[in-house]
Amino acid sequence: MTDTATGPVADANDKAGSAASAADPALTDGEAVVVGRIERDVQELSGRFDTRDSLEIIAGLILAFAAVVAAWSAYQNVRWNGAQAAAMSEAATLRTAAAQATSIAASQLDLDHQLFAGWLGAEASGDMTTAQAYADRMRPEFRAVFDAWLSGSVPGAIPAGSPIDTPAYDELASSVVQVARDANALADEEIARAARANQTGANFVLVTVITSMVLFFAGISTRFADPRVRRTLVALAMLLLIGGTVFMLSLPQSFAI
Repeated sequence: MTDTATGPVADANDKAGSAASAADPALTDGEAVVVGRIERDVQELSGRFDTRDSLEIIAGLILAFAAVVAAWSAYQNVRWNGAQAAAMSEAATLRTAAAQATSIAASQLDLDHQLFAGWLGAEASGDMTTAQAYADRMRPEFRAVFDAWLSGSVPGAIPAGSPIDTPAYDELASSVVQVARDANALADEEIARAARANQTGANFVLVTVITSMVLFFAGISTRFADPRVRRTLVALAMLLLIGGTVFMLSLPQSFAI
């Protein structure tokens, strides 16, 4: 008992067989029907590949490339977070050094005032031995300013004003506190560098978010049967991938050695 096709399928097979017979008169009617059926199946498979399979291949390529971009963005985020932490640590060290330098400068300037006040009291009372002892305990930098001030009067007389009010002492005091100023300036630079590193890391997080959207749209596109929906989702994923990649390449990159 043999199966015979009826209805539209039989008509399609008959037409395909007639076309095959016309193309090759050596074929019998049965052979022509088989050949026509094979040709029709090949055309259907080819049509399916041109629509569904081609979109799946494109979606697969998008998924692969998006995974690479996401991984690189995550790596860069870790690198820039490390750079931020290092900059903040260096800023903290510099702030500590600046505080120490400020404390030392304040102590030195206060000592200058105390020694000069002691010398002035001993000198005014005529106690030259004590006055000389105060002068000998002055630090060399202040002693030079003190001697220059003292030489501006006749021997045995106390000049007007004080060495602390002279431009030379102002320059000396400024040089003492300059170490603290320099340390604070360097700390400010490190804090600014940390802020830039933090922003760069946040930008790479944004790239990761964009690639996550790419993975979502490209992955879900294979779940729909409607070619229009599939094409729309694949196109959206591709646009997001291109935009995210361009944005990522515009950012500074950090490489480990």
